[in-house]
Order: sequence, then C-alpha cells, then structure tokens
Amino acid sequence: KDNPPVYSLPPVISSIDYSPDGALIAVSGYHEVLLHHADGSGLAARLIGLSERVQKVKFSPDGKKLAVSGLREITIWDSVTGELQRRIPGMAQRTYALAWSQDGGALTAGGGIPGELGEARVFDAMTGKLKVVTHQAGDVVLDVQYDVNGTLLAVADADNFITVYHTDDFSTRLRIDNHSDWVMAVTFSPDIRFLASASRDRS
Repeated sequence: KDNPPVYSLPPVISSIDYSPDGALIAVSGYHEVLLHHADGSGLAARLIGLSERVQKVKFSPDGKKLAVSGLREITIWDSVTGELQRRIPGMAQRTYALAWSQDGGALTAGGGIPGELGEARVFDAMTGKLKVVTHQAGDVVLDVQYDVNGTLLAVADADNFITVYHTDDFSTRLRIDNHSDWVMAVTFSPDIRFLASASRDRS
C-alpha cells in the first residue's frame, strides 16, 4: 500500500468488472487492482496485493466486496474501504474464473494447471473455507457462472465440456460435449431456459 506500482508502459489488462450499481470499474494491473469511478472522475482506490499477475476480478452481488485471483491465491477486498478482508491460499497455479452466488454467500473459482488439471472450487465467502470441489477435469476450467436464481452452476473447461451442477448438493444436472475445442465462456439466459457458450472452435 505504501509502495504502489509505477508504470513505464500500460499494463496488460486481463480482467475488468463493473460494480452492480455501475459506480465503479475494477481493472486488473500489475500487483494490483485499480478501482476507477465509472463517471471518469478518477481513481477511487488501488488494491495492492502480492501476486504480480491479476487474472480475474469480480464484484459481489451487493458490490461491497471484490474477489481477485492471482498466482495460487484469491483475495477478497472491501470495495468501499479498499482494505484486504481475506486471503484464500493454496489454489492451483491459475484461477481464470470467479463467480459469486446470488446471495453472496459462496464464491466459486475455476482454474487449474494448463494441460494437467482443471477444477472448480466452491468457498464460503464469509470464512474463505472450502465447501466442495465440484468439478475436476484434465485441463483448466475457463469459466464458471451461476443462473439468476443461484440454483444452477455451469462450468466450462479446456477439455471441451460444459457441466451444469445443482447448487443444493452439487450433483450433475447436465453435461454438454458439443464443442470440439476449449469452451471459453458460458452464461445463462435470464429465464434459465437457455445456456449460451463460446468456444475456441469458433462456435
């Protein structure tokens, strides 16, 4: 905090997220996340961490917390005060995806070790304790998304699969193998009738 990074060149931006009320934009930087006022009036805070590369940033549904994934860890910050609230260590090498449950009580992280391991872990967002490893694969998890009701969790991985889980017991509801390459992103429609996906196979 006392020694913020100094940039000689613009950093690579790996992740951006708007707060639910649209007031803040979280932007990944080097060793930090920059919270900008969305109206363009300047910086609200600099959240300086230990990890050089910030992979993913995600606001909680109420906008009061920001989850940040770095090398082998996740940090949870108070987006109002800019204070670090919690560090979740012992993650796999990279965490590419973060998703909060609708009530903000659970945080799901997807990632792994490229070419070796993929997993989605669900944590208690208040304590940081692991609740369950809901998904495992032979290559990294690239996206995780809850439906609008928080009853379903979709996981997309580089094994070319999409798996949908029930969140009450994390049993498998559906497994989709329509893609021929990495599944990069998934999202539910607001009425939960459809699940859209994007893949490296260009579909």
